[in-house]
Amino acid sequence: MDRTVIVRKAIIAVAFLVISLLGFSQDTLGLSQDTIEQKCVYVPKTPVLEASKIVVPQLQESFLTRHLRQFDRAFEPPILEEDTYYEPLGDDADSIFKARLNQISTEINLPYNRRVRAFIEVYTQRRRNQMRTMLMLSRYYFPIFERKLAEHGMPEELKHLAVIESALNPRAVSPVGASGLWQFMYRTGRAFGLRVTHELDERFDPEKATEAAVLYLRQLHDRFGCWTLALAAYNSGQGTVNRAIRRAGGRRDFWTIYNFLPRETRNFVPAFIGATYAMTFHNEHSITVSETDWPEVMDTVMIRQRIHFEQITKFTGIPIQSIRDHNPQYRRDIIPASETDPFVLRLPADFILRFIAYSDSIFANPFPELWEQRPVAPTVTRITYRVRRGDVLGSIARRFGVTVAQLKAWNNLSSDLIRVNQNLIIYTNRPG
Repeated sequence: MDRTVIVRKAIIAVAFLVISLLGFSQDTLGLSQDTIEQKCVYVPKTPVLEASKIVVPQLQESFLTRHLRQFDRAFEPPILEEDTYYEPLGDDADSIFKARLNQISTEINLPYNRRVRAFIEVYTQRRRNQMRTMLMLSRYYFPIFERKLAEHGMPEELKHLAVIESALNPRAVSPVGASGLWQFMYRTGRAFGLRVTHELDERFDPEKATEAAVLYLRQLHDRFGCWTLALAAYNSGQGTVNRAIRRAGGRRDFWTIYNFLPRETRNFVPAFIGATYAMTFHNEHSITVSETDWPEVMDTVMIRQRIHFEQITKFTGIPIQSIRDHNPQYRRDIIPASETDPFVLRLPADFILRFIAYSDSIFANPFPELWEQRPVAPTVTRITYRVRRGDVLGSIARRFGVTVAQLKAWNNLSSDLIRVNQNLIIYTNRPG
């Protein structure tokens, strides 16, 4: 090829290259700084929305809400066919029950006798529907109990205490005011750090109440040196167990002091053993539950500003009942939080993510009408009443809105006879 031609082609190629470079530089230099920033990839902050301008889909209710609904029914669920025609216990039932209890490896003494058998039959035959509900709820609550018990080096089987105390109903309240999964009385709860106000009752908080129950049980075990006596004292108080021990000549064994305990406490330990058996061997009695229905992954977020549940529901679509079920300690649907006194909001992880995404709008849109005073469940008060001339148990019971049976149980009365100036313990929710 002619040398002149080669040089000409080289010059043309260089010219095209220079023109291209100049054009690229011109395009780039011609962009404003704002235009360059718009080309950057970033995640914009969620805009603050007004309540009237947002429409959110209603999320599905949570696992916990679905199964806690069983406690809201005013009637017993229909008995299933298999419950009506369950197979009667065979002649070898006693040996089978005893052998199975011996298979449970625990430091708690779990003997077998006719009283224990009676409660095994209650849970495995007469209350099979309730057992199914408790087995489902145990999937949510037992991991909380097991974690707290493991942290303190205590027997895992103590988790079954909540089964006989509350049937795993976090909203349970007894006639005398014992509250929550672990049925704490007001004074005992306060002694173990559980706060109770007109807006907050931590006896209903699954995490904090479990921690308090574990500490209380450990204290009772240290006092009596025996888990069955600790369980009895959990039910009736240390003083009642101490008096029974003295009346039994100082012997420190539950079955030895059995006859010196109140009737409810005598049944408490056999009921615990029966519940432990039933929750462990329910499959052997054909009490089964779904293998696909499990709780969602849970998460928490710390709240540092006063907030109403309806604010959360309005902007996220989280069912308000699900918020209540996962946070039963908040009595008026209000989290009374502040920067100096933050509180936890506990929800399934997917719900928490939605709450975080809309948190700016939630906190920017308080609803004044939500802060009005709303009626709450009356507080049960313990009083001491001195019997006056002419009083009988029936008139006292009517005066304080209780029953004669309750008066007798609270005061260990074996008959209806009372005397003038006798002091009676009464738990009432009537003001004054």
